[in-house]
Amino acid sequence: MCGSTGCTGRARENWSPRGGSESGKQVVQLPDYKSYLPGVLIYDQEWTLGARRPMSLRFSESKGKAKADMRACFLLFLFLSSVPAFADGWTFINGRFPDGKVTVLKLTKSQKAFLGLVRRCHTDNRKTPFLFRLSREQSTVLKHEAGFSPDRFAIFESYRGDTGVDIEINVINRFSESEFEIPHQLLTRNDKAHDWEVNTMGWLPNPLSKATPSDIKPGSCPR
Repeated sequence: MCGSTGCTGRARENWSPRGGSESGKQVVQLPDYKSYLPGVLIYDQEWTLGARRPMSLRFSESKGKAKADMRACFLLFLFLSSVPAFADGWTFINGRFPDGKVTVLKLTKSQKAFLGLVRRCHTDNRKTPFLFRLSREQSTVLKHEAGFSPDRFAIFESYRGDTGVDIEINVINRFSESEFEIPHQLLTRNDKAHDWEVNTMGWLPNPLSKATPSDIKPGSCPR
């Protein structure tokens, strides 16, 4: 039996080839599948069982559109699979940045105290994480090794349990008590870094960026 949702039951085997009733044999008319298979495949409306041949199929003009849709999906898949690694971040390997050149520097006493302040007080993700500044000597070393030195950096600390980097530009990774590294491939000049920070990410100013040594007191956070 054939209804609005398809055909059910078994057909008799003495049906004839296409062409109508012949020698007592009949032709069954199937419903037009266009109504509930739009844009994919249209079955021939005559199904010949007597000749025991496979059902005849014919594709509609929608076949070209279906192929175009499949091609578009395939191209989208290729694009997504080629997104650069920084879109998902980098995972540290043995606590270190996994790829490319880095500059390794020693932390000053005041920088260690500042990192403790940030770890304790930076709890609002709406505010910028670009808080770390190099000393004059450290900046000179970075300029010599990488060509330039940005003003501010986002802070990651594999030494404190961070497993990777999820910010695209200007980061440091503290990998031991007294040392940190700066990956060269993420270095970005100040104007572009500021545009990304404010206009792309929408981060607000952070009062921690203006913290002075007198602000670094146990249990207190700058407001």
